Amino acid sequence: MLKVIQFEMKKIVKSRFFQILVAGLCLFIFLYYAYVYINTTRTDELVQNLEMQVEMEQQTIDEKKELVESGEADAETGRELNFWEDYIAEDKKELQALKDEDWTTLLNMQIEKSESGVEAMQLDKNYKKYTWESSFTMKSNLERNKWMLDKDVVPIYPIATGFTIYDIEFDQPGMEDYIPDMHEKYSSSGLYYLYHLFGMLFGIIGAIFFLFLFGDIMTKEGIGKYGPIHFLYTQPLQRDKILAGKIIAVALTFILILLGTSAVSLLTGTIFDRFGDWNYPILIYEENFTFSLMNLSTFLFKSTVLFVMVLLFCYALLFLFSVITKRASIAIGITLGILLIGMKWSDDMMESAIAPYIPFSYFSIPEVMSGERSVSFDIMVDHMDFTFANGVTTLGVFIVVIFALTFLASIVQRRYSA
Repeated sequence: MLKVIQFEMKKIVKSRFFQILVAGLCLFIFLYYAYVYINTTRTDELVQNLEMQVEMEQQTIDEKKELVESGEADAETGRELNFWEDYIAEDKKELQALKDEDWTTLLNMQIEKSESGVEAMQLDKNYKKYTWESSFTMKSNLERNKWMLDKDVVPIYPIATGFTIYDIEFDQPGMEDYIPDMHEKYSSSGLYYLYHLFGMLFGIIGAIFFLFLFGDIMTKEGIGKYGPIHFLYTQPLQRDKILAGKIIAVALTFILILLGTSAVSLLTGTIFDRFGDWNYPILIYEENFTFSLMNLSTFLFKSTVLFVMVLLFCYALLFLFSVITKRASIAIGITLGILLIGMKWSDDMMESAIAPYIPFSYFSIPEVMSGERSVSFDIMVDHMDFTFANGVTTLGVFIVVIFALTFLASIVQRRYSA
């Protein structure tokens, strides 16, 4: 069995099609990193903007002081002067903290502001308004900043605010597009870039890529009367072991590619920025407008495990149809068709009790892991069974069943072709 696995893995990596796709993946990693790097807000930019803001505030203060000293100012001017002096003092404190990279001071300042905002929002118990900035958003931002302060985590800008799925009503037209973009957090550090990358790949896009990467491992062998698979059949090996060897070879190869992708992404981010923080907080939506925080390392690990299960499910379907059709294009086409139809069906069944047990429900991995899939389909009703554990279990059961059908189909074909 070990020799079969080694033989299949060597055959995979020597394929010109495989090499082209892997090279394309590497190119995408570097190009996407360039995009993330460009969109990352850096301390120097904030310092420059805040210096300009302080300068403008100082001009306003000087103008009002001149009015006061000339005796032309009224009581309102005096109150405005006091306001601007307090305001510029806060900005100067923040500016100095940014220059010194004093994250403790910055986070404490933001926590103090957020606490006053949350206290004001406590008077409004109507969570169903979903305005920006919603009570949920303010509370989650506050707890995220406290988490970073407690665990000595370097914040990702913007520190002050964030955006959640409950921020869906805006006072001005067009703000529904501007606000989310303005509060998008980008970081070119290694770990957070990996988070960005996995958010792009861990879904139907990644599944399709890996399907094409290994799509012809069965059908190119010529399962019928001709093809190099018959060289293996002449060896003292059972056909079931040959099929199992191919399945294991594919699984090991894509796991190695996944590990290599992670290593390249981490190395790129570390070289051009920094490694990042394992403990950076990721927001997890829970029922009844509650939430929790998960550290970045746990989020990435669980997302990877769930994506591996999704790919195994895809390959189980692909192997089944490869054995049945004996044609790579047909097998891939049928598999992609079922995946797309299945995802549409799972979306239509979101409010059904069986929805969490449909394997296609777990293809949007970032949404599943963050809990967004549980609350976004109907803001009035939470369906909290879309969890990591349910996803792994559901996919695992279907994988076993489909592989069992594949071996059964292989046995039937062998008997009829004998």
